[in-house]
Amino acid sequence: MIGYDDDLIVADESDNQTITKELIRHLQTGWSVTLEGQPERFLGVHFKRGKDGSWSYDCLAYITKSAKKFNQHPIPKDPTAPFTCNFSIETADWNNYKENTKTTKHYQCCLGVLIYAVTCGRPNIAYHVSAISQFLTRPTPKLIDAAYRVMGYLLKIKEQTITYRLPSNPALHYRIYAACDAGWAGCTLTRRSQQGYVLWYNGGPISWRSDRQETVALSTAEAELISLVTCRNEVRHKAKILGDLGYPQRRNTIMEDNRAAIVLTEQNMSHNGTLTKNMDLKYKWIEEKVEADTLVPQYT
Repeated sequence: MIGYDDDLIVADESDNQTITKELIRHLQTGWSVTLEGQPERFLGVHFKRGKDGSWSYDCLAYITKSAKKFNQHPIPKDPTAPFTCNFSIETADWNNYKENTKTTKHYQCCLGVLIYAVTCGRPNIAYHVSAISQFLTRPTPKLIDAAYRVMGYLLKIKEQTITYRLPSNPALHYRIYAACDAGWAGCTLTRRSQQGYVLWYNGGPISWRSDRQETVALSTAEAELISLVTCRNEVRHKAKILGDLGYPQRRNTIMEDNRAAIVLTEQNMSHNGTLTKNMDLKYKWIEEKVEADTLVPQYT
């Protein structure tokens, strides 16, 4: 059962939903509770059950309604991508910067809308929202324009859905698989790397994230290794939940595009040298997961 305030979603595999009915009767001893049937809308998200047993959902209603809050500038129409080509945030952007409380509050409101959209089912803007939400207290005209462009992109793809159905490959049934990546020293202000991951389950994404790494990575391999470890932590967390639900995850694949990072998970990082000692202690345990055959980094 998943709850948000007074709205509940119950997933029930029992015959004739007997467990759900018992739960409702129990809750009715203290509250006014009704069973509304198959979910169609929850917190601005629309759900649809396919004839083949699949589930799909979209954020169309939330995006359309929330776009009204972007009311101080024109929203770009049908941008091809959330950011313009070669978009970057530079120190010079704050030259002659003058703080405006009203503008700051509007920017924070806009970012709140975009952050919730990412949470609800728009992983394709996770990186962009992460990048511009790091400056919530000092928004520049460039950042405000970027936020409006992201909303314009959301409006363009507002009808896109995320669908879950059993994959054609039986080996992927009820199995988590993931992908992760990192851009080395991408932040020109701090020289920290941006990282991200996506986890899929039965054909659709179930978890995603894009954020700036907490420390400065000294090489591409280190930035990718940090991303791989972060992704592995999320896989482990979701695997624990699925295990409790009766779908144990014995071996999960994480797709990674840096061969050096993969090699470091398969051998002693400090073997015959000290070049990787700065990573050794913090990420040593991922070696153990690879050795135990519970994690498979796959070059992709």
